[in-house]
Amino acid sequence: MITTKTGRKLLLPSKQYQQFEKDAMQQLLGLYGNIEPIKEAVNLKAIFYREANYKSDLVNYMQALQDVLVKAGILEDDNVKVVYSIDGSRVLTDKHYPRIDVEIERVAI
Repeated sequence: MITTKTGRKLLLPSKQYQQFEKDAMQQLLGLYGNIEPIKEAVNLKAIFYREANYKSDLVNYMQALQDVLVKAGILEDDNVKVVYSIDGSRVLTDKHYPRIDVEIERVAI
């Protein structure tokens, strides 16, 4: 956390988040380049495979993923009109191949 000259406190992203964002952006832009952002309602399903089975928070993982998908131009926004649901998302362990498997599926509403 830093304090600005006006006294306002700002929470900065952690080094781990900054590295995640950098790695994810390289992957996404390398795979998809410049595509038209998704604007319609979708279900975003993500399975997070971590190296070890430690306590974690799925909601925070999902928020970080959504932020990166928006920054990469995959999703137009991460509000409920675009990310309508996140059904099927979970956190698992794979010590040999940590990764995130993501499925984006249109939803009829």
